[in-house]
Amino acid sequence: MKKILSVYQVNNYIKRIFEEDFILSEVFIQGEISNLKHNKHFYFTLKGDNSAINCVMFNNYTKSLDIELKDGMSIIVFGRISVYEKTGNYQIYVELIQPIGVGIIHFSFLQLKEKLEKEGLFDLIYKKDIPKDSKNIAFITSLTGAVVYDMIRILKRRNPSINILIVPVQVQGKDAPISIINALKTLEEYRNVDFAILARGGGSIEDLWAFNDENVARAIFNFKIPIISAIGHETDFTIADFVSDLRASTPSSAIEVSVSQKEDILKTIKIKISRLNNIISMKINMEKRLFLNFLERCKALNPEHKVLREKKYVSEIVKNIDTIINNDFEKHKNKLAFNISILKAISPLNILSKGYTIVYKDEKIVKSAENLKKDDEIIIKFENEEKHAKII
Repeated sequence: MKKILSVYQVNNYIKRIFEEDFILSEVFIQGEISNLKHNKHFYFTLKGDNSAINCVMFNNYTKSLDIELKDGMSIIVFGRISVYEKTGNYQIYVELIQPIGVGIIHFSFLQLKEKLEKEGLFDLIYKKDIPKDSKNIAFITSLTGAVVYDMIRILKRRNPSINILIVPVQVQGKDAPISIINALKTLEEYRNVDFAILARGGGSIEDLWAFNDENVARAIFNFKIPIISAIGHETDFTIADFVSDLRASTPSSAIEVSVSQKEDILKTIKIKISRLNNIISMKINMEKRLFLNFLERCKALNPEHKVLREKKYVSEIVKNIDTIINNDFEKHKNKLAFNISILKAISPLNILSKGYTIVYKDEKIVKSAENLKKDDEIIIKFENEEKHAKII
């Protein structure tokens, strides 16, 4: 007998089929917006020729939108197609939206930029500092253009003592990405450079497309040597710019921001020498003070001074002991006198001196006449003597 499935199980099974499909997991679809609704998320229908598909764009993706969506707008969406289990309807879960006319190339650029940014490849915490006062610099660029010669000319003018290593690469065409990646690997193995500049002149977005390649971006991110991107003109931006440790607006400005002029270096050296002299002078004065303090300590540690100090210390101790003993003696003396006065006050003998007597019978004090009978022998205790008596 066939297993009976719930509605949820069927919808969930269909959803897994959609999500495991390679094509449906990443699709570009062109159409026209219809039935647009917006609260935190965007819901709309993407209409085509005699067909339509539902779309949803969640809040975490709508934040990146830089256009205002309207019904009737022709757009290209990027996202994945899946099934909403609750209703069984399939729809596009949109991640990017681009108006028609911007072009698929620019749309692909934005898509890759968002992807790598989410992965953290652009984060500042991964940016390496470009070292100052470098001695060896690598140029990763083409040998056929004017860029490399302009960079050499500017570098030699600013600081002719710096060594240049030129790593030739293709900067345009289908083989350019692998050429750039191989150059980075070669330079990383060489490792005898302080930093590298990845450069090419201006051009169209198609001309610069090698620097928007995902594999090139990841190779730059994993590059162990600090690297500056100098791609195109000031208004040109590539993925390589975002993933590099520093972006220069042009190849020429890459030299200017990373290489100090010889005069500036000499000025810096003079400043450092002056600071060093000040530090040495402060160090000498500090050592001089320490030496004088040491002499004072030696005087203080002289045996004669020590004996005098110890003698004074012992004298103070003896004085303190005498004071303690005298105070303790007086305290105990006063306490003894106090106790004697109390004993005298409560002593029976003191009572006898006032004319009272104590009667004993069988060596026990007689406290009541009822305890005596005829012919009992008793002792009467007076202050100075005792008398024997008999009860009659």
